[in-house]
Amino acid sequence: MPNQSNLPKEYQDGWTEFLGCRIDLSKHPLIPRPETEFWTQKVIEAINNPAPIIPDRVLSVLDIFSGSGCVGIAVATRCPRAKVTLSDKKNYISTPISKNVKFIESDLFENIADKFDLILANPPYIPEGKGVGGIMEYEPHEALYAGKDGLDVIRLFLEQASERLNDGGQIWMEFGADQKESITNLLRDFNYYQNSNCTFHKDQYQVWRWVVISM
Repeated sequence: MPNQSNLPKEYQDGWTEFLGCRIDLSKHPLIPRPETEFWTQKVIEAINNPAPIIPDRVLSVLDIFSGSGCVGIAVATRCPRAKVTLSDKKNYISTPISKNVKFIESDLFENIADKFDLILANPPYIPEGKGVGGIMEYEPHEALYAGKDGLDVIRLFLEQASERLNDGGQIWMEFGADQKESITNLLRDFNYYQNSNCTFHKDQYQVWRWVVISM
C-alpha cells in the first residue's frame, strides 16, 4: 500500500474538477488531464452548436476507455440531448451519474451492442517503458501503457470503431504527442481516408493531440 502522503494531490483530495464537474477519484482511476479537458470542451461546443453535429434528436454518445468517466459525465451534464454510455474493462467510476448516463463493463466493444452518433476515446497510448515519474507511478498501468509503440489498443479500437457509428457519426480520439504520423498510417490501413473525413487538432499547448473522424 503506497504511503498516503506520497499520493498525487488529486487522490489525496479524492476528487478533481473537470469542466465544472466534480469527478470522484476514490477508486484511483487515471487522473483527468488538462489536454483531455480541452478537447472535451470542443466536443460539447460541437454538440451545442446552432448547427450541431447531428440535429433535432437525442444524441447517442459512447465514452470508451472511460476511466473516471470525466469525458462522458461532462458531456452528459453540459449537453441535455446527449444520452451517454460509459465503458471500460474495469469500473473506476464512483461519481454519481445522472439518468442520461449508464456504464457497461467491456473490453473494447465486446459487450456493446449499440451503434452511436459520437464515440469519444481516450485510450492508453504510452509505449512501455516511456512513461515519466510523478503521478503516473500511482495510476492504473492499463490506462496508460499500450505495447512497445503505444499503439496496441488504438489499432484494435480503430479496426472496430467505424462499424459502431451511425451514419453521419463521428469519432474523437486522443493520442500521444509524437503519434500523429503513426495514427495517419493506421487510418490509411483501416480505410478511414476512403470512407470518412479525418482532421487532426492541436491542444492548448500547440501539440497534436486528437483526431476527429467524420463518417
